[in-house]
Amino acid sequence: MSQYLSPFHLLDNTSIEAMPTDVSMFRRVKKEILTEFELQEVTTIDIGSQAFDKDALLKFFDQLEREKQLDLHLKVYKNKVLLDFLELGSLDFFKMPHYFEKLVADEVLFKFCLPYFIPRFNEILFDSARKMDIRMMRLLSKHSTMFSQKMENMAFQKTYRYFKGKSLDLEHSSNKILNSYVLDSELMNFLHPSLISVFNLLPSPFFDMLRDEYANRLENLAINLQNTARRTDMAIEALESGLELKTSENTRNRLNHILRQLQPNTGKTTILKKRKKRTSQQSNRQDWEAIAFWVVLIALLAWLIIKVIA
Repeated sequence: MSQYLSPFHLLDNTSIEAMPTDVSMFRRVKKEILTEFELQEVTTIDIGSQAFDKDALLKFFDQLEREKQLDLHLKVYKNKVLLDFLELGSLDFFKMPHYFEKLVADEVLFKFCLPYFIPRFNEILFDSARKMDIRMMRLLSKHSTMFSQKMENMAFQKTYRYFKGKSLDLEHSSNKILNSYVLDSELMNFLHPSLISVFNLLPSPFFDMLRDEYANRLENLAINLQNTARRTDMAIEALESGLELKTSENTRNRLNHILRQLQPNTGKTTILKKRKKRTSQQSNRQDWEAIAFWVVLIALLAWLIIKVIA
């Protein structure tokens, strides 16, 4: 990942405010640092939050001279929220009202930041999706609408691969049903409401085809569960999950058609309410199972300790 580092970390704030910032100032700093390498016999030096050896430091200064964009580096340095995002991946930048809009409006600065901004966004969107952080996903997705098509390919890359992997895993689990029993817990990983919510928050049209693909595989899962395993409840759960996804009308019609065959006398609203209730019950059951496991484990350890002491 291209990681941004402001050259102004090399100067103290007094120097930045008191003197005009030009390349000559950094040439002097470069000489001072190289002298420090020789006199103190150090192998690395810290700039900001990054450590540099001598070769990396020389490359850093060479790039700085080639860029001739100190004025933009200074703009970034004075915008602490933007600086912290580019250097450290801090999410405060997206929590501040209109900060992203202002950055996009400054076309020259935005273009300068893009090589560092997009890889950071790619990482935090993926991390939020993986953790099923709905609040952060909602925030990031809202801002992602300002990306061009070319930017989208880079900004959504890891998240796209993550959900593509989920879709392939879903297909694998669906095919396993044809030959063996698959636990409910394995299948619920693909049906969890938070996963579906996060998937829906990802921007259109970039993720539309992938959502349709996922819903189609949920349809196949439901068919295999019903026809091969005779597990109607889980088949219904899979279909309901697919209906919660933002998909094409054709995909929704197919899911609804199969669902009506499995539950001919149940309306759509009732079905979805039942899904939420069942999901909540299953979550609570899993919590109680975890508590019971730890209670038994602690009791067993206590019994062993008492036995050893006796």
